[in-house]
Amino acid sequence: MRALCLFMTIWLWTGASLAGPADGKDTRKFTLEKGRVVVVEMRKPLNTKLPTLLFLPGLDEKIPLSHATLGALSDQGFGVVSMSFSTHPPSVAALGADEVPFFRIRPFTVQDFAWEVEELAKVLRKRKGFKDLIPVSLSFSAAPSAYLRSFPLIIETVPLTSSESANPKGENYRALLKNFNAFNFFGGAEAVRRGMDASYRNFWSSEVDEDLRENGWPENRREDMLEGYLSMSRAVEGFDVEAVDLPKNVERLFLIAGKEDLLMKRHQIETVQRLQKAGYRVSMEELIEAEHLIMRTKDGYVAAIAKAALNFNCQQSLKAR
Repeated sequence: MRALCLFMTIWLWTGASLAGPADGKDTRKFTLEKGRVVVVEMRKPLNTKLPTLLFLPGLDEKIPLSHATLGALSDQGFGVVSMSFSTHPPSVAALGADEVPFFRIRPFTVQDFAWEVEELAKVLRKRKGFKDLIPVSLSFSAAPSAYLRSFPLIIETVPLTSSESANPKGENYRALLKNFNAFNFFGGAEAVRRGMDASYRNFWSSEVDEDLRENGWPENRREDMLEGYLSMSRAVEGFDVEAVDLPKNVERLFLIAGKEDLLMKRHQIETVQRLQKAGYRVSMEELIEAEHLIMRTKDGYVAAIAKAALNFNCQQSLKAR
């Protein structure tokens, strides 16, 4: 969210506990592949008839289970799961001492993040007993959610529908770098990449240093954590949901902040209108008093999510597919 100012086969599943269950809360790390870990906080439904809300992270990191919004939904009986991507500092810190992060091996794409959500959902369903899962994206994670296929309903919260509308300055800077290097046939692409990475590195360095101080994570992971943030920033360069072949059998609810940046809000609304016109099952609700940091409007946000989850019969929808 801060960064809006800028911009396979499973090798092994482990359920290593990072903190024991307390009040129904369980914090675990799951290894998707060698060097690819996601850290997850989860609480099963208090009401077994209700679905579980799978909260996808923003660019900054996952939403803690202690957040008032997630607590309120859990108190209503919903299951709640909050995940980090493998590129986030908590996941990097959870790697083995000599493990190389997977995102160091090859560049990450938006589809890579979608893959992590799908793979986590598999283990939650098969091994942890979570049945009906409803992903709830948050800004950045709306880009990977566009590639999800195994969920009948997705709730898109203040979604990133295009990097140009969310981060016009960053995209303009990238365009300037490209134009400047247009006739640099042998090193132009590398020059553009270096220029963008320098801006990302400058932006994220203080964030990583703060994470290290607050959490006591090993200092030798600093560059890996920084590279994780760079991987996410690179992945959404030039992203536009209009270029994605969205599945028509997935229903989507767009939760839009009334006080969102006008350019971003306009593109969100245009996206909903375009999809509705094309026959997609898409709806929209605007939280009038909310800003981009939508969870500050806790009661309205909780009510909107709860209403959508309660009114949606996941099992019936899956049978109809």
